[in-house]
Amino acid sequence: MFGIKRKIRFAAFTLIVLTISATIASWLWWQEEINVPPVVVLKIGQVASAMNIQGTMDVQTPTKFHKQEHSLSCEIATLKMALQTAGINVPESELIGFLPFDQTKKENGIWGNPNKGFVGSIDGKMLVDGYGVYWDPIAKVGMRYARTEIIRNGSLTDITKHIAAGRPVIVWGNYGRQKMYNWKTPEGDPITAVNGEHTRIVTGFSGPAENPSSFSLIDPLYGPITWSKSKFLSNWSLLGNHGVVVFPYPRWIRANNDNKVWEISSDGQKRHWVRSWNTFAKRGGFNEAIIEVSPKELNKYLRGPDIIK
Repeated sequence: MFGIKRKIRFAAFTLIVLTISATIASWLWWQEEINVPPVVVLKIGQVASAMNIQGTMDVQTPTKFHKQEHSLSCEIATLKMALQTAGINVPESELIGFLPFDQTKKENGIWGNPNKGFVGSIDGKMLVDGYGVYWDPIAKVGMRYARTEIIRNGSLTDITKHIAAGRPVIVWGNYGRQKMYNWKTPEGDPITAVNGEHTRIVTGFSGPAENPSSFSLIDPLYGPITWSKSKFLSNWSLLGNHGVVVFPYPRWIRANNDNKVWEISSDGQKRHWVRSWNTFAKRGGFNEAIIEVSPKELNKYLRGPDIIK
């Protein structure tokens, strides 16, 4: 019995020492005092995320975890989760097939444009031979399947209103050190970037929608996590508070064999007849597919005022 107790005490002491060592190493890495292999950073993040789960949110979407299939495919993985929440199951490989890539070689302060396509290799190393992609190209891929919109310079209420309506939100931030980088495209456009650029999908929140206290997210590397409002805002603000939302209903519909196009309101309740193709084009209609539905499905949406211009 004495031997068993001694082994238990030794195991507990070893665990404490390892935990303290990992914490110190993690802190030194964040302070850029030491370099840690990427696999160690990943494992520390997985453990930290598992310890950071604090229970059920007041408002929660039924989003399921999907682990990204490439070293830098977080944006596609979170888009897949958003589409799946809207009832559309698409493999990563198909989504990647529609994603533009910018293969500009990185040299002398010149690199690609993440606002137009994925910069570098999706299987590369962060800021070495690969980086990532921003919200506009990801939204365009999503538009092939469902109504998809971009949150630009958003606020917390922009997030909570979508979550409350059952729509998880993809947000841009980073993992690891919050070190900013800059370069120019071959055309001379300035690019703001962050080391460890990363997307997560916000799936819930606690507290009032006007002033939430915490958020639940799914990280495509680590799985479900919970962040305080301050931690969420700190990470989300790194790249300007941008996000992408997928809706469970289309924006443009028409009845079978009918040329009359209707725009569905942002709350999914009403349909508005777009009176001309010119107006349709001005409202960005050619960016998304027109979904054909049965007359019965069309009539599920209440008729609202016509859109003339």
